[in-house]
Amino acid sequence: MKSILSILVLLVMLAVPGMGAANVLPQYNQSWADTDNGGANIWGAFAAWNTFWATDNGNQLLVVNTTAASLLGINLTVHSGPFIQGALGDKMYILSVNKTYILGPFETSRFLQTNGTILIQSNATRGKAFVVGVP
Repeated sequence: MKSILSILVLLVMLAVPGMGAANVLPQYNQSWADTDNGGANIWGAFAAWNTFWATDNGNQLLVVNTTAASLLGINLTVHSGPFIQGALGDKMYILSVNKTYILGPFETSRFLQTNGTILIQSNATRGKAFVVGVP
């Protein structure tokens, strides 16, 4: 129930211009572009390999915006970690162009790497993303 509520709040946040993520979700974790939680630019560009810090409470949502830079979509692989739940394996997403997706939550018990991050591999550097920690 809490995950559904968090997703709904995130959708409202995306729909209403000018709402800062830090003001709406107190569990805002980190983005690649704005690690100090200032909210000036929470969108970060994709690289072939991307990491973000895992939250202490164990769940993160990844908001991805694919761009229409080409006719191809983006394949994302969230790599499982070396811990017990990591045996469930990686999670792969195939995303179409020119859309916004909310992916996750990514439980740390499955996806946490030994350095405290969650690792995402992309086949493209098209698109932007940010991460929100949820309770």
